[in-house]
Amino acid sequence: MDSKTDANGVKQWDKRFGGTNTNGDYLRSLQQTTDGGYILGGYTYSGIGGDKTEDSRGGYDYWIVKTDANGVKQWDKRFGGSSTDYLYSLQQTTDGGYILGGVSGGGIGGDKTEAGRGFTDYWIVKTDANGVKQWDKTYGGSDPDDLTSLQQTTDGGYILGGTSSSGIGSDKTEDSRGYNDYWIVKTDANGVKQWDKRFGGSDLDNLYSLQQTTDGGYILGGASYSGIGGDKTQASRGGNDYWIVKTDANGVKQWDKRFGGNYNDFLLSLQQTTDGGYILGGESASGIGGNKTQGSRGGYDYWIVKLGCPPDAVITPQGNLDICQTDSVVLTANWVDGFKYKWIKDGNAIPGANRRSYTATEPGIYKVKIHAEGGECRKYSKEVTVINSCGKIANTLSLFPNPTKGIVTVTYNSNTADNVQLRVYDKTGKLMFTKTERAIKGSNTYQINFSNLINGMYNLQVNNGSEQSQVKFVIEK
Repeated sequence: MDSKTDANGVKQWDKRFGGTNTNGDYLRSLQQTTDGGYILGGYTYSGIGGDKTEDSRGGYDYWIVKTDANGVKQWDKRFGGSSTDYLYSLQQTTDGGYILGGVSGGGIGGDKTEAGRGFTDYWIVKTDANGVKQWDKTYGGSDPDDLTSLQQTTDGGYILGGTSSSGIGSDKTEDSRGYNDYWIVKTDANGVKQWDKRFGGSDLDNLYSLQQTTDGGYILGGASYSGIGGDKTQASRGGNDYWIVKTDANGVKQWDKRFGGNYNDFLLSLQQTTDGGYILGGESASGIGGNKTQGSRGGYDYWIVKLGCPPDAVITPQGNLDICQTDSVVLTANWVDGFKYKWIKDGNAIPGANRRSYTATEPGIYKVKIHAEGGECRKYSKEVTVINSCGKIANTLSLFPNPTKGIVTVTYNSNTADNVQLRVYDKTGKLMFTKTERAIKGSNTYQINFSNLINGMYNLQVNNGSEQSQVKFVIEK
């Protein structure tokens, strides 16, 4: 049954779609479409009858239903082979069509054009906007491989994810870690495989959800029974735990995290949030303990976990700080546990400076870099400037961001009020940029556009006639 609510969760309407077979029709995925309607997907054992207009191919088949904005059916389509096929995930594609994905146990026959690889395989079907099949693809190894999640990627291809117990062979290029592993397959826009990756520990690891992240990589989530070992870096909390794995754009693992209580916790869905973190959702039978802060209501409960950006760090004291009389100043940042922090001076990390307080004994521009432990979020605190008025103002130079795509902010502390010459040289020493700027005695800030320079390493020099500073920077577009 499909139900629609308003913004406050008040039901507006509900709709029922099904065939006549007593083995049932199962909805597993749905999405609002660009025309304001909905696409529903799952699997069915029914033949023609009820809301089903196409006969069964054999066993369970993929079944999709398209409705208008009010839930009124517009059309339905069935896709299947000679055996059982379970649809678990679907998405409208950028061309207005649909990509369907799930599990197939059959070989060539019906809508299936490629032979089975083993016991069960990943099977994807691409349709046009009217649900007419354009192509299908099969991926798998010699043992069960079950697709549970898929998404169109920013390059027009697809990322497929699920669980595999297969070793190396057929479409699988990495051996099994344990009983079940996460397995992702990247394809181009035509469903042609580009690469695959396996992630797992020594026991059962079942992937249920994946998403492409804003940096072009992927976040994978599911349930893990494994302890430390293989790709798993944290011990089990007890039973199954939520387990997430972050990869880069090529499927290379960057980090993994485990969240759980003292019993079974199954992560079923995840999504990146606007602050760069993640929201994880699933079911939990655990009581208070481990990562779980609330007791069970009874049996399995909903359990959501939010991973996100840390709060802004504020450095005290603020303003232009003078160490002329004191020789030093203690800088303190209000950070919280669970996040990583690093003190930065003039654009460079200070070795070993990862505590709440730092004693500055030299003039310069100080700030704190903050990021979520194992998360994507990265940000910096506001800067504070330390000077020594007993002598000359420190001739310091910094450039941010570094690496840069082109537009940078240059901060320069000058001992005089003379004009300064800014020059940029490439790694061969060739002059690539020059500009004259007015300067005051003290801190000066300039915004400069280097977008016309190609990727590579450069050296920025600032000269006021009596002194010169330089800093290296990288352009990465």
